[in-house]
Amino acid sequence: DVDSAAAIQVLIRVSFYLNQKKKPLLAVYTALLAAEHSVKKGLSPYTANSISFWGIGELILGNENRAYKLGKLSLKLNTMKPSKDACMLVTWSTIFLVQLRQPVWSVGNEAIPFTLKILNHSLDNGDMISAGFCGLACCYLRLWSGEHLKLLEKSIRVIHDRLDELGQEVLLEHFKPLLQMILNLRGKDSMNDEQPTILTGEVMNEQEYLSRLSSSTPPSYSNRLFTAKMLLAYTFGHYQLAETCYSSIIMTNYETTTIFSIPYRFYDAMICYARYQQTKNRKYLRQARKARKILQQHHSKSNPNVVPYLQVMEAEELLTRTDKNSIVQSRKLFDKAINMQEGFAHLEGLANERASVALAKFDCFGASRNYFEKAKHVYESKWGATMKYHSMSDKFTYLSSACSSMTPSHAF
Repeated sequence: DVDSAAAIQVLIRVSFYLNQKKKPLLAVYTALLAAEHSVKKGLSPYTANSISFWGIGELILGNENRAYKLGKLSLKLNTMKPSKDACMLVTWSTIFLVQLRQPVWSVGNEAIPFTLKILNHSLDNGDMISAGFCGLACCYLRLWSGEHLKLLEKSIRVIHDRLDELGQEVLLEHFKPLLQMILNLRGKDSMNDEQPTILTGEVMNEQEYLSRLSSSTPPSYSNRLFTAKMLLAYTFGHYQLAETCYSSIIMTNYETTTIFSIPYRFYDAMICYARYQQTKNRKYLRQARKARKILQQHHSKSNPNVVPYLQVMEAEELLTRTDKNSIVQSRKLFDKAINMQEGFAHLEGLANERASVALAKFDCFGASRNYFEKAKHVYESKWGATMKYHSMSDKFTYLSSACSSMTPSHAF
């Protein structure tokens, strides 16, 4: 029934629009109408889609348990051969919902395999719009999970090359900042050896990308660019630039209520902690604590993916104090983050790096050097950030001499 399918698609897209406009009650009502009609007509892909957007509305309303159950139900209902129109939205919404309770790196995790299957289905059937959005969802989830950058680069290049081959220039714009950022981190673009925070190289030119943005351009385009620059700036110690980039990201419901809110709030806090150490301006401390409180709320609702991020943040909070007991407690939290059984290699490297700085602050240079060398190893071998490894090569001697010549309160 073509007419019924079209009517249900309209209801689903209205629900999507209402969620974007922060009207979750209306979004839930619209999704329920779509679900009711799709069940009556036997259109299972649209039923799964409707239930997913019902779940997104519940998530925005704060009903996380119900949202997770709806996400699981959507997975069961999906036939794995969805129509092209249902494909993109089902994947986006379901990946947000099931990650509320499933660890990203667990063997039983369903979201990433589901997304990859939908991605391959879209590519095989020439549905490039769905392929683009499914690919983005999967790639960003894998990025924030600390997957090795070499594997992630390979996956993104497959999608990038297929979209480029088919002349999908608009969709390509979403992938370019992410791919160029990975090339910079891996040290594979010689143009950025001296300035790895600049997104100009093999796949894009930062200034040209910015020049194409206007007031009518959807915020997702600029968000991709500023997210990539923020991560690079923080990773390489350019904290003021990282602050500017984060403040340029336009947050939507999907950045503030779903799994993707965790890394965004994490970097918000870590940038603010770094800026506080540089300026001693307490506004940064207040902002960092606001972000940390949001992650604590995620943790109180049993989201397993927040734990390693929260451990690093809480350790960094203790480093704002000057007593030795705080440093001891901070080191324990860093060790917990370091000893995560799987995944989150980027956080393991960062925890080692920050623990090294904390110990150097109190002249514990032997232990500090151990953490420092572990950080270099993790960044290069586990995460694949070769450029970060090289940027750290000559820094320990400087760190030791700088910290030993300062009082503890000024060691940062």
